[in-house]
Amino acid sequence: MKPASRWIAVLALSLLAACASSNHKDSSPESQPQPEATPQDPTWREDPKPAKPADPKVETQPKQPTKPVDPKVETPTKPADPKVETQPKQPTKPVDPKVETPTKPADPKVETPPKQPTKPVDPKVETPPKQPKNPQPPAKTAAELEHERLADEYVAAVKTLLPGLEGSKAWKQFEGDYRKFEDKYDKVKETRKAEKPNKNALEKEWAECIKYWYEARYSLALFTRLHSPAQDFVAVFLYERADVLALSDAQLQSDDCRHSQAASELAATPSTELNRFRTDALKYDLTAGAVHESKDHSKTFGDAKKKFEDAAAGKFDEKDLKRLRD
Repeated sequence: MKPASRWIAVLALSLLAACASSNHKDSSPESQPQPEATPQDPTWREDPKPAKPADPKVETQPKQPTKPVDPKVETPTKPADPKVETQPKQPTKPVDPKVETPTKPADPKVETPPKQPTKPVDPKVETPPKQPKNPQPPAKTAAELEHERLADEYVAAVKTLLPGLEGSKAWKQFEGDYRKFEDKYDKVKETRKAEKPNKNALEKEWAECIKYWYEARYSLALFTRLHSPAQDFVAVFLYERADVLALSDAQLQSDDCRHSQAASELAATPSTELNRFRTDALKYDLTAGAVHESKDHSKTFGDAKKKFEDAAAGKFDEKDLKRLRD
């Protein structure tokens, strides 16, 4: 190459390098033109309210700084209990509208009673009017009030007759015979309780006890006969008002009925005790029952038994009636 041409090539390369360097500087951020700043629109702000002054009397506790969490300390978690098996949650099965839920069939062993038809109301049958819950009793007539007054007089009169009857001869005779029976009965029960009672002695005591029993019953019947002038009158229970009101006006006013009622009242309690001997001894005690049915032992209580049976039939010894009449 010629010298002139060599210098021309060197000059061209120098120019190219200068242009490249100039273009690099112009492309940097600093060389780029910056956009002009646009002024912002003014925004309206409300004046803040003044803070309420603190009360000097109340001491404000200084706010404690929050303790920072130490990243090096790991928070322990509660381990799962190996004994308790956690069941996985089953997904809810959607209800298929096409599938009908089956109902429980009826038990063929249990018979369901058929529903009874409602009985129609018979128009021919008249329904009685509904009564009030607490109906008022009808007013008493003058005759009913008078009958109640006579009943009260009857009860009062009978009670006043009882002390006089207790002092009568026939009642005192009965009390003596009844006491003999009670004493003998107690003795027999003591003999029966012995470990090895003598059979003959026990039977003899039962025979005597049965004799006193019949004598006491006869004395009680004799007392009732002597002090019951109204022979056809049936005494009632004096302390049951309905029974007393069942008597007629004539009976309530009768002195004979009142005396007969008083004699029955006085004899009621001992009569019950004497009748109990029949079941407690003669029926349930084998020895006493055998003695009562024995012909050999009947010699001891036979006369007393016949005397009582005659009195029960209305036949009394006239000598006893005369002796015990007041």
